[in-house]
Amino acid sequence: MDFLLDRIAVLGTGITGTAVIAKLAEMGFLPVDPEVADVLVVSPGIPPEQYPQCPGIVMSEIEFAYQLMQREPEPPRLIAVTGTNGKSTVTAMIAHILSIPFAGNVGIPLIEWVGRDAPVIVVEVSSYQLEQVIDFRPDVAIITNITPDHLERHKTMARYAEAKTGVFRTQTSDQTLVVLAGDSWIETIIRTARPQIRSLSAKDALTLAVADHSRAVQVEGKGLGLIGAHNHLNAAMAIAAVMPFGMSVPDALARLTDYVPLPHRMEWVTTVNGRSFFDDSKATNPDSTLVAVDAFDQPVHLILGGKDKGLELEAFMRSLFSTVATITVYGEIADRVMSVARAENCPIPISKVVTLDDATRRAFDGSASGDVILLSPACSSFDQFRDFNHRGDHFKAYVRTQIA
Repeated sequence: MDFLLDRIAVLGTGITGTAVIAKLAEMGFLPVDPEVADVLVVSPGIPPEQYPQCPGIVMSEIEFAYQLMQREPEPPRLIAVTGTNGKSTVTAMIAHILSIPFAGNVGIPLIEWVGRDAPVIVVEVSSYQLEQVIDFRPDVAIITNITPDHLERHKTMARYAEAKTGVFRTQTSDQTLVVLAGDSWIETIIRTARPQIRSLSAKDALTLAVADHSRAVQVEGKGLGLIGAHNHLNAAMAIAAVMPFGMSVPDALARLTDYVPLPHRMEWVTTVNGRSFFDDSKATNPDSTLVAVDAFDQPVHLILGGKDKGLELEAFMRSLFSTVATITVYGEIADRVMSVARAENCPIPISKVVTLDDATRRAFDGSASGDVILLSPACSSFDQFRDFNHRGDHFKAYVRTQIA
């Protein structure tokens, strides 16, 4: 794609916009006004209805970085990971297995790797970033799953799923697409996909091999292994993604032995009087929370709460009634959760409090030795915290200073 670097406009002044402006400056250019631009590079946090008029092409930072990389003598090979849940974990696992950098939706704009020595990069891409891709073509793409989320932006599940097609839309038959088997939305959008498709499930031989390896790691005392069936599937997807790069399954499993989970994703915090605290602040939708709860055999005292994203709660709450010991809810969504609980005749103890601190103390007081206290909020954090990192850090600090 041809465009002039002295006619680039940038929309947004956060992490993404700042990184684009910095890269342009590094290359000797300053951004221009949108009305005279060849390209308008948009930040993912700004919805399309807020874009200014521009005679040029609108693209995301992911697309812009990709375009610049294609101008390099040897463009890096890319692995792209998207999905509703698990994409950050799969991205981190791939980076760990191949010892390569990761970028994208994990907080490191892909454009920071333009012009740097990185033969392979794994990039996490969100639906917001994929809305405005054009030629973006990763060598390997992954879709972990597609469940309801971000409907305040996309409005419908069909539009949300359509955005995800940007991760494989331009792939060719010699490239690879790894997907979750049996996901109805994924099956719908990949019907016309051209890459080689590798479908994985919880019962796939590769996933079962990961589970066996994880158990062996724990028995041999080499580490905690990967907690939960969902992480076994995440690891299987990561391994399937690295095999086109010459990595064997045994070698990939060996490298995962010392993998350390990302913060706020089923992260063990501490154990107090026999109660184990886990920080799963990254769980910002109901499906992610259900997966987290399912990872434990012990009684779970679940902490929910945060900003209401308008997602369906009835089926979610009914599922929790048979899987958790107690529920404590705080924040903006608390009243709606309590209303749903009453309508569904909640058979387990459920409490409403004001803050996350209150919820943590209440869950601890209602637990017994051997139980799990799990922060897996099923909501975004923006009612009381800057982001899920801030929420998780606050939870861990409170547990360690006020309870432990």
